[in-house]
Amino acid sequence: MVVFAWILPALLPVSAIATSLCSNGSELAPDVSHAGQSQKGPDSYLVKDSYIIKLKNNYSIEEHVDYIGSNVSSIGHDYYYLDIFSGYAITTNRSVIQLIRRDPGVKWTKSNSLLYPYALLLSPAGRKDQMKPSSRQQLKRWRPAIQSVPLSFTLAMQSAAQKLSRFTRDRPLYWALDDAGRTVDIYVLDSGIDINHPEFEGRASNFRGWNTSPFVPLGDPRMGDLAGHGTCVASVAGGRLTGTAKHANLINVKIGDVITTELHVISAIIQVITEHKNKKRTFSRDLFAGSVINWSFGGYDTNLFGLESIIQQAKAHGILTVTAAGNENTDAAADPICKSKDIICVGAVDQAYRKTPGSNYGEAITVSAPGHDIVCAAPSIYSNLYTTTSGTSLAAAYVSGTTAQFIGYEKLRSDTGTIIQRMRDNWNVGFLQGFPSRPATPNTFNSNGFKKPNKSPDQPYVGAPA
Repeated sequence: MVVFAWILPALLPVSAIATSLCSNGSELAPDVSHAGQSQKGPDSYLVKDSYIIKLKNNYSIEEHVDYIGSNVSSIGHDYYYLDIFSGYAITTNRSVIQLIRRDPGVKWTKSNSLLYPYALLLSPAGRKDQMKPSSRQQLKRWRPAIQSVPLSFTLAMQSAAQKLSRFTRDRPLYWALDDAGRTVDIYVLDSGIDINHPEFEGRASNFRGWNTSPFVPLGDPRMGDLAGHGTCVASVAGGRLTGTAKHANLINVKIGDVITTELHVISAIIQVITEHKNKKRTFSRDLFAGSVINWSFGGYDTNLFGLESIIQQAKAHGILTVTAAGNENTDAAADPICKSKDIICVGAVDQAYRKTPGSNYGEAITVSAPGHDIVCAAPSIYSNLYTTTSGTSLAAAYVSGTTAQFIGYEKLRSDTGTIIQRMRDNWNVGFLQGFPSRPATPNTFNSNGFKKPNKSPDQPYVGAPA
């Protein structure tokens, strides 16, 4: 996030200039701050005097400055240029925004809004240091890793081709690539990660090596995890025992443990895109296979146009974003992010493939995954190394890890279309139960495709190059 204190100097006098410009009959750019009514939170979800400005395609910030600059002098507010987003943020008053909207190069303006983390239901699970996976190897271009430990049933559900039962005599096995997720970066936008937890085996790191995060608007900006949410989510995505992508890199992008804002998340994703682009330029596909973004925040605002725009940009640069559907037992379409066609929105089921009590549902759901009584890593502030937890955040983390497996095997660092196709071709259909009939929830269950019958023995999953 780059600060540009010179972008929009102050108005002299604002009201007079705005009135003058109004008289020419030009249309104002849309202000989408109040285009819909929030059903999820208080009226105070908008951040006072904080605005996001989106410019039209191929319209530069310099052209915008030239247009506005003919009527301005100096102002003491902060400005944040959002380059990949093609826009900027500004702290100012409504009169200034009215003037900005007069520029025909402005696509829209909106108030910055609050986002809140989806909660987990946590309970101690005791130390699990004795948990060790068993593995076998076969002579192929790829090798399977087979895990059989007490916590692996929810993992085994996601490699099986048929529905599993917890009550069978033989313990189900989790099948996956033995290097699942290697050279893939999973960016965890969350409450922070305890990067020194043994579950990560040194594969977790703070974004750009930072000690503090510039993306935390409220609370402790230090990169550790004081809430437990981010560490838990990261381990389910890529932990050595608890995760679906056991060799992925887990990148701690802390955005807050209490609350964050649309602007802070936009800024974080811009930096993730920049890092992804730099790695593509610097490293071969063997050394850098691609990236996934995972987050578990929801919004009160029904028009998160800024987030939708930057998620679309991330996808255009080869990065898929996976989000939790939320735990309010309501239509996931109430969250505008889940409605976006550019995001993977994940619902949660239990070990019997039934909807968890809190999981959101409906047509906005892309796929579902286990999200009930999940064992995950706990940060050092907890008395135990592991904990048991429930929520759609865990389901989303499983899907992020599975996505990383496809990316890592085929080095799909620029091809989100193929990533999505691999996901869809390997999902199990018809397994889910307990979701409301209206609005209908897609009956798709996350799978890495390892035991799918409709693939060659030389393929680890459907669609994979042999």
